[in-house]
Amino acid sequence: MAQANNKLAFLITLELRIDGLEKTATHLITNAESQEEADRRALEAELNGTLGVNAEFTSDKQVEDMGGDWIYDVKSSVQVAPEHIDIMRGYLHPHSRLDQ
Repeated sequence: MAQANNKLAFLITLELRIDGLEKTATHLITNAESQEEADRRALEAELNGTLGVNAEFTSDKQVEDMGGDWIYDVKSSVQVAPEHIDIMRGYLHPHSRLDQ
């Protein structure tokens, strides 16, 4: 499946920091209109809380979750060529593919 309606695809790597522990998560965003939109969608996909209640953006590249105890940062954000999208899907866990 290729990109929807000529929108852009991005591979986003996030870093989560909890009490000195660091963990990464990767998402393939396949229908973003911009890199900023893709970054935001990847950050929102990791939230355990609800934006405005116990989660909030502190910048375009960072969101605090669980009342500020969990901090997610965009570690990298790379545009994916249309011909590579299906290949990337084959290597990523289904949770990592945000196709909508």
